[in-house]
Amino acid sequence: MDRCHCIAREELDPVIGHIGGAYRGCLVVAGGYESRNRIYHFRQPNFLYILPYSFSKAATVSPEVWIEYKVGGDVPLPTSASIGLIHEDYLYQFGGTHEDNPIYPTAINTTNRLYRLDLKNGMWEFLSPKTANERQPSPRTFSVAFGTSKGVYYWGGYGPRSKMFHKQQLFLTDPAASTVFENKGNNSYCWTNQLIMFDTETLSWNVVKQGGEVPEPRCGGASAHDVDRNLFFISGGRCKDVKYNDFYMLDLGSFVWTKFTLQVPRHIADMQWPSMTKCLTEDYFILSIYYEEPGVSTYLPRFERLRLDIDVDNKKVVATNIEHPVKPNCWSLRAFIDNAFVEYGGFTRGLDRSFNCSRMLVEVQAGPTHLTPLIARDSETTEEASVEASSAAFSSTSNVEVSPILETRMQWRDKMNNFYKRYNLIQEVRKTKPTYEGDTQRTMPDLSLQQIFDVFDVAP
Repeated sequence: MDRCHCIAREELDPVIGHIGGAYRGCLVVAGGYESRNRIYHFRQPNFLYILPYSFSKAATVSPEVWIEYKVGGDVPLPTSASIGLIHEDYLYQFGGTHEDNPIYPTAINTTNRLYRLDLKNGMWEFLSPKTANERQPSPRTFSVAFGTSKGVYYWGGYGPRSKMFHKQQLFLTDPAASTVFENKGNNSYCWTNQLIMFDTETLSWNVVKQGGEVPEPRCGGASAHDVDRNLFFISGGRCKDVKYNDFYMLDLGSFVWTKFTLQVPRHIADMQWPSMTKCLTEDYFILSIYYEEPGVSTYLPRFERLRLDIDVDNKKVVATNIEHPVKPNCWSLRAFIDNAFVEYGGFTRGLDRSFNCSRMLVEVQAGPTHLTPLIARDSETTEEASVEASSAAFSSTSNVEVSPILETRMQWRDKMNNFYKRYNLIQEVRKTKPTYEGDTQRTMPDLSLQQIFDVFDVAP
C-alpha cells in the first residue's frame, strides 16, 4: 500500500490540540482534534503531516502542498492536549486525553503514557517502564517540555488526583512540589508544579529537585528552550480561576528558578493559551497570547503577538507589540523554520464547545531589528506555483553530473507542483474539493521517512 501522498492544506480538517514542531526544515504535525462539517473527532494517529517549508521556498513549490505519510509501530490512541516535543530525531508524545472534549478530560481517559515516533523510520514506540511496579507520573495534560542529552523533561500540568486511581501508590511523588485541587473531594482534578524527567537511557521516570523561585502550579503556559544558553523559560498559564501574567527562567545546569519582571506595552491582566518561540537567528522570542477584557464576551477574545527581549543579567523581559492584520489563533502549533515564525491550526474564537478550529497557516519573517508583515493562508487562499527553482539546492548545468539527491528533489518539486495545479483545476471545474481515494497522481515515491527528510532538507 502506498504510504506517502501529496495533500493540499485545504483538504486537511481544521485542527487544535495537535503536536509537532520543526525538523530538518519542515513543519511536522501529528494528532489533535479536528472539525469536519461541524462534527468534531480525533485525528487518526497513524498519519504524519509534513509541510516541507524550506523546500517549498527553495523549489518555489506552493506551501499549500503537504505530504501525508503513514506511520506504524506502537501507534498511540487518538489523542489531544498531549505534550509534544521534537528532540534529536524523535517526536515525543506524553499525556493528553482520549475524551471527546479535549479541554475538560475525565480521569479514565486522561493518560500518562509516553510514546516517541522515530523520524528516521516512521515507527512509534511505547516507552514503557522496565518493571510493572515502577513509579510513573500521574495522568496529565497541558504540561510544558524540553529535552537534554539525559532525557525529556515535563513541568506542571493538569489532571486527576492520584486518589482517583486504584494503584495510586505507583505514581511519582514529590513532597517539595505544590498541588492545587479543584475541590476537597477524592474525585478532584489538580494542577501541579512538579518537574519530572524520563531517562531515555534507563527508560525510567524520575522526579527532579527544583530550587529558587519555583513557579506556582499551572497548566497551559508558554515555554521555550534556549539551547545555546542552557535555559528554559515559561510564561502565563492558569490554575483554577487564576490566569498568570508572569515570566520565569529555569537554569538547566542547577534546576534553579528565577522570576523575571515582565514589561508589556499595555496592561494585560492574564495570559491564556500562550505560546513562545525562539528566533534562532537573532536573540529574541515571540510570545502569542489570548486574553479576555472585562465586560467583553469570551467569544470575542483579544489576541496579541509580542516580541520578547530577555535581559538575563537584570532579570527583565521587555515586550513590544507586533502588528498582526490576520485572524487571531490560539492553541496552534508554532515553530521557527528558515528564518521565519510559522504557525498552523488552532482556534480563532473563545473557548466555547464549537472551538472554531482553523487550518490557517501564518508566516512571520524574522529580521535583526524588526519583523515583516504577516502572511496568512486561510481556507480561501489559492496560489499558482512556479516551477522555476532559484536555490542552489536545485541548480545544475549540463556539464555537471546531477547527484541522486538533487535529481530526486527535482522530481518531487515537479510532481508537487503538477499536483497542486491539477488540484486547483479540478476544484475550479467541480466547485468542490477533489476526492482523495484512488487518486494515483497524488502518490509520491515510496521512500523511508529519513529519505523524505533528506529530500526536503535543503540547508547548505
